[in-house]
Amino acid sequence: MDFGVKFWKVIRYSLELNEISLKRVNGDLFDFSLNSLTDRNTSFFANKSKIVNGSGGGIVFKISEKTFFFLGIQEELLTIAANQNFELITKQKFEAKTQDDEVDCYFDIHNFKRLESDLPDSIKPVISKQYVRFNLKGQLHYSSSGIIFGILQ
Repeated sequence: MDFGVKFWKVIRYSLELNEISLKRVNGDLFDFSLNSLTDRNTSFFANKSKIVNGSGGGIVFKISEKTFFFLGIQEELLTIAANQNFELITKQKFEAKTQDDEVDCYFDIHNFKRLESDLPDSIKPVISKQYVRFNLKGQLHYSSSGIIFGILQ
C-alpha cells in the first residue's frame, strides 16, 4: 500500500494536520522561511521561474509565437501553506495589484528542447547541462489570495 494512502487512513479529519509543519522523509522540517527562498540552490523555487525583484515564483509556459504565461504564488503564501496553518491560509490577504515585472524563466533542458526552435531571436538563453534560463518582462497581476499571473514577452 502506498505511504500516502496509509497516512490518510490514520488521519480522522484534516484539521488534525493544522499547524503540523511539513517534514521530509527523513523527519527534517522543510525550510520555507523567506530568507531561504532568496537562494535558488536551497529553496522550493530552485527549479522554478522567479520574479527578479519580487517575492514569488512559479511556472512559465509558451502560449503563442512570442508570448509566454507566468503562473505563480507569493513566497509568503508558500511559507503559510508549509506550516499548515489552515486558518491563516484562508484568512491571509495580500495586496492586489498589477505591475510590470521581470521574470527569470527556468526550464529543465528536456522541456526547453521543445521550445528552442520557436524562441524569438531577442531571447538569449543561458544553457547548462540540466536547465535553461532567460529573462522576460511583462505585466503581472497579484491577487489578494497570493496567486500571481501574467503575460511575458
